[in-house]
Amino acid sequence: MRIGIDYRPALAVHSGIGVYVRALVDALATSEPDDQLELFGHRFRDIESVDSAEAPASARMHRRRVPAPVLGLAARAGLGADRLMGNVDVLHATDFAPLESTRAPLVATIHDVCFHTLPDCYSAELRTRLGKVTDSLVARAARLIVPCERVRDELLAHTQADPEVVRVIPHGSSPLPAGPAADGLGRYVLFVGTLQPRKN
Repeated sequence: MRIGIDYRPALAVHSGIGVYVRALVDALATSEPDDQLELFGHRFRDIESVDSAEAPASARMHRRRVPAPVLGLAARAGLGADRLMGNVDVLHATDFAPLESTRAPLVATIHDVCFHTLPDCYSAELRTRLGKVTDSLVARAARLIVPCERVRDELLAHTQADPEVVRVIPHGSSPLPAGPAADGLGRYVLFVGTLQPRKN
């Protein structure tokens, strides 16, 4: 199977979703070696970008400096992301970024709907944009992935998502390093995240 994955978040250094996408691609490359991974990396800006060489050697990177409006025009002309990567069998949208598929079934990861549940943490403009992208993904995706039951419940409460297409698949985590540092953690865990009110 040829799997298309939106790799754009993985090209950003300081992005939790980027960590998720890099780990997902690494895991798929290891667990499903017979599948061909096609990574959608077309983006115009290269600010603080990660070298695309960090992707598994078996994956094929599709990366050009293309403005997002041009990608939208190409999709309307019948050249969605699936066709730009050579007609993949399935396309995985990994972030709150518009990604169009011409023919391939779309799988979308919805990380949260905090713009609905914690509206004071977002500007009105950002709430509107995230809402439109999420509604579009919900309307087009053959499968929706959420990281936990809470997000599933909130997605169903705030969108028109079909419960039958929503699957809970936890993001997972990197293993803790072995040795005295890991043994000495005791009952405490340090979580380092983006400094935002919605992250408490």
